[in-house]
Parts: sequence; structure tokens; C-alpha cells
Amino acid sequence: MRMPRGHTLAELLVVVLILGALACVAVPRLSLEARDRRQAEVEARKIVSALRRTRSLAILQAATHPGGFALEIRRHGQATSYEILDLDNSAVVDSQALASGVRCQGHSRFCFNGLGALKESGRAFVDISLSDTTFAVTVTPSTGAVQCVKSKPHGKHTADRSISRRE
Repeated sequence: MRMPRGHTLAELLVVVLILGALACVAVPRLSLEARDRRQAEVEARKIVSALRRTRSLAILQAATHPGGFALEIRRHGQATSYEILDLDNSAVVDSQALASGVRCQGHSRFCFNGLGALKESGRAFVDISLSDTTFAVTVTPSTGAVQCVKSKPHGKHTADRSISRRE
């Protein structure tokens, strides 16, 4: 009686085809999720930087612009952008668009006075989301300090994934 020594070419081709089909389905999905997570973090960093810049403008130009400066987030259908405004003359200091698909929920206007504090009282926040990834950007009203943390669903935040430093 003869013992089989290995696999036939047909068996090997079937295994390679099955593995190829699985790779075609799994690999693009993994890379899209990673890309979305990274893009959400990039957009959150843009908002944090813009808020800090707006606060700095309010402090540095307090003598010549006593009205302060504001960051305004605007939604135009599916597109989202933000503007830094001079509150004394309503001039646009800077304007930037966020990546498509990014959702911003929460406050849409952050006004800073000459001391760098928010003009409004109460909790000031905006959630930046793309796919299943959300970053919560909060501004402390009394000091104007900006912080950003990765959020879990339902508003639970993870402090270990902070992407900003304390001011």
C-alpha cells in the first residue's frame, strides 16, 4: 500500500485562493478604520490649536482689540469649517476646513476676552467625530485652558489618551 507524500497542486491552489479572498476582504477594512482614527485625531488637534491661537490673540492684542477674539465652527451641509474672528470689527483672521465626514457636536462659538478667559460661563466643549472615533475638546471658562481627550461612547472619556498638554 502506497502512503500519500504531500498535497496536490489543485489542493494548494484552492488554499491560496481562499486565503487571497479573505485578505481582500479583511485588509482594506482594517486600514480604513486606522485611517479614520488617525484623521479624527488630526482634526481634533487642528481645533485645539485654533482655540489656543484664538486665546493667544485675545491676550496679546487686548489693548488694541478689547472686544476679544472668537473661534466659530460652521457647518455647511456635510462640510465643516472654522473661523477665527476679531470681535471688534467682525474681521476673519483665519479660516480652515475640516476633512470631509468629520462631525462636530457641542458649542459652535468660543469667545475669549483680553485675559484669555471665555466670555461665556458654563461648560464649553465640542466633540470631534469620524466613524467610531470621538475626541472631546473642552475649554475651562475661567482660565481658557484647552484640553482634548479621546472619548468612549456616551461621553465617557479616557484620560490616558490625552493629546494636549495642560496650559
